[in-house]
Amino acid sequence: SIVNIFILNDMFSMIISSVGVMVFVALTAYDTQKIKRMAISFNYTDDIEVRDKVSILGALTLYLDFINLFVYILRIFGKNLIFLMIFIIFCSIMIRYFEITKNFKRKIKEYFLNN
Repeated sequence: SIVNIFILNDMFSMIISSVGVMVFVALTAYDTQKIKRMAISFNYTDDIEVRDKVSILGALTLYLDFINLFVYILRIFGKNLIFLMIFIIFCSIMIRYFEITKNFKRKIKEYFLNN
């Protein structure tokens, strides 16, 4: 940030980066909901070109959110690359865990509904 150029305080930089991560996590959640609403409203449209443009716009929006989120995470963990690697591994494990859990719950529902 501009203030940190003059102050040169690591704690201030950490606070700004943490706030940036929170803002972009919230923005990503908001944009995801907005894309879902747009997909529902344009689902009944026969104009394929409009649907394609909306999907490209939504993908670009999420892409920019993720890039900015990753930049702020890099600012937090940038000096300690080992913490960044641990964070990335933790996130990938959690994503895989939720995928397995979701598939497991779906298979259990199907099993009990079919029997």
